[in-house]
Amino acid sequence: MAAYETQTSLSMVDAIARAREFFELKQGLVVKDRLGVLIRWRGESEDTIELRAFPVKGGGTRLEIDTLHSDELVLAFIRELPRPGLLDNLRRLWGK
Repeated sequence: MAAYETQTSLSMVDAIARAREFFELKQGLVVKDRLGVLIRWRGESEDTIELRAFPVKGGGTRLEIDTLHSDELVLAFIRELPRPGLLDNLRRLWGK
């Protein structure tokens, strides 16, 4: 199982909406489970992609994504996400 972790400047709601748009609308995956901030999609060959979202202090969202065989899809999704900028990181460090 491959595990990915990434951070985006999007809020949790927007990050989850972006994930649903990418995996469901663009890739045609079927939602297997949806439990709040945890979503599982059924991919090719019955592979499962699991996403969990966590708020980041100071703004943004940390995403944890697990999959067995759909690495290319997960990496394509991660590349599409807006990244936090230097100013976002400094604000987090200074607690503002």
